Amino acid sequence: MGRRRFNIIKVFKALASEKRVKIYLFLQRYDYGLHLSFISDKMKIPLQTLGRHILKLRNAGLVESKRHKNKMVYSVRKIRNNFDKDLLTFVKRYLS
Repeated sequence: MGRRRFNIIKVFKALASEKRVKIYLFLQRYDYGLHLSFISDKMKIPLQTLGRHILKLRNAGLVESKRHKNKMVYSVRKIRNNFDKDLLTFVKRYLS
C-alpha cells in the first residue's frame, strides 16, 4: 500500500471540531490501537457519535484502523513530513 498523503482541506475540517481534536490527542497517548468501546468509555462519548468523529479523522488521514481479532482498533497515523508534524504540534499546543 502506498504512502497516504494528507489532504489539507480534510485535515482542517477534521480539526475544526474541538471534540475530534480531543479524540485525536487521546489516541496519541497510546502506542497501540484502541477499541471504540474503550475510547467511548474513557471519553464519555456515545459510540455512534464517536464512530462519526473517528471516520472524519480517518478520512483526513490522521487516524488509521486495523482489525484485531473480531474488532477494529484505531490509532494515530505515523506522520512522515515536517509540515504535518508542525501542524499537529500547533493544534496540540493550542488545546493544552
